[in-house]
Amino acid sequence: MDVIARILDVARRNAVNAVLCVGDVFDDPDPGPDFWEGLARTFRGHAGPHPPLFLVPGNHDPLTPESVWAPGHPFRAQLPEWVQVVDP
Repeated sequence: MDVIARILDVARRNAVNAVLCVGDVFDDPDPGPDFWEGLARTFRGHAGPHPPLFLVPGNHDPLTPESVWAPGHPFRAQLPEWVQVVDP
């Protein structure tokens, strides 16, 4: 989670227009709540204005109806408005 915070700090300091995270956010296709809740908490706890962050599920991040990436999953509901999941 420290790496995520550092990436967000670098993006803000360099006034980037957006941050794109392309695939394999999770090491497991079905990450446990301790990890996805921690990631969502890291995003929510990062103060200040942000460029938009786009998360694109990868081959270890299956976009299935029951996955963490599914529109109805609690992970997506916990993301701040500046974090968007890109799905088809």
